[in-house]
Amino acid sequence: MPEYYPFTKSKMFAALKCLLVFVILLSTNQLKSQTPVITRFNPEAIPQGYPTIIEGQYFTGATAVYFDDTIPATFTVVSDTQIKTAVPRNARGGFVRVTTPAGTGRSARAFSIASGVPYIDYFTPKSGITGTVVTMKGFNFSKIKEVGQLSVAGFTVVSDSILKFVVGDNLAWDSKWEIIVSYDVGSPTIPMLSFRNTNDTFAYKYATNPIPSVWSFTPATGTLGTPVTINGYYLTGATAVSIGGIPAASFTVISPTSIQAVLAAGTNSGAISVTTPGGTTSLDGFIYTAPNLSAPHISSFTPTSAIPGTMVTIKGNNLTGATAVSFGGTPATSFTITSDSTITAQVGLGSSGSVKVTNPGGRDSLGSFTYIALLPVITGFNPD
Repeated sequence: MPEYYPFTKSKMFAALKCLLVFVILLSTNQLKSQTPVITRFNPEAIPQGYPTIIEGQYFTGATAVYFDDTIPATFTVVSDTQIKTAVPRNARGGFVRVTTPAGTGRSARAFSIASGVPYIDYFTPKSGITGTVVTMKGFNFSKIKEVGQLSVAGFTVVSDSILKFVVGDNLAWDSKWEIIVSYDVGSPTIPMLSFRNTNDTFAYKYATNPIPSVWSFTPATGTLGTPVTINGYYLTGATAVSIGGIPAASFTVISPTSIQAVLAAGTNSGAISVTTPGGTTSLDGFIYTAPNLSAPHISSFTPTSAIPGTMVTIKGNNLTGATAVSFGGTPATSFTITSDSTITAQVGLGSSGSVKVTNPGGRDSLGSFTYIALLPVITGFNPD
């Protein structure tokens, strides 16, 4: 008669444990043997350089991700069903492949490149006060119409990959701001969209005096006496203006964004510099031309008679660099050299006679100008 042995609890647990280990090993081997499966991209349409999520299965242990089948991309395996990556700059739209030790999986359909969307790689400096010029680099900048959330006094698109902006007046204390750009999508129903730079923030530092900046000037060339208009930001309170290292003969602050300066004798080619209580800024590229040393010639002037304060237009040639204008021997109250052939001068309190212009090459006169004196006007008696 056969003998039977009871199946003890300890033996039962041991058997279950072995079965569980077998199932785990079987599942692991099956997982390792599965090639990656790509089901979708999130988002579906992606600009170059933008982050995206590849969704699917069997991504654990991924060793490579390719866009357009052959362009490698940096990536992070988030889970067995997700990979975080970014579209390579040279991708043009195509299929995506994910490689693991078990093999390579290819997307069933191609991804699309969203064109024209600005992307900010980085900006520098990362901090500053009002008036600081920040250079931003990336791509698709040509369609940018606004720069925020940080207050911006103004900006210029240097190229499709470089943009410069001036930090505006923000809070009266230190603070941090994101950089947001709004861009034109070319649709009447969607006038503008925005892109937010989430990689970094700008640290705004409060200061009493903003930094000045010079962005342009016109004309780009000139000679002795030429007026030059300087454009920029935070130019109010300018204490000095120099051109080619030589102080301007005179200058007038027209607005916070504009200064008019007059070239002095001995000016050199080089940078135009502006100094304010906030600092000194400069922009290179001005070209100085030697003054015309030929004597001036006056061909006409209008009007031929005037009261004090009247502006008279003097025509001729070789008028550039004029150092003096007079009416009947009396110096003009002021004058402006508009061009080599035109001067406008204001009649002072003087007398009739010839109109005379002097420059470093000599002088010329043309008569005769009639001075009209202002007659006295009696308004009353005191006492009556």
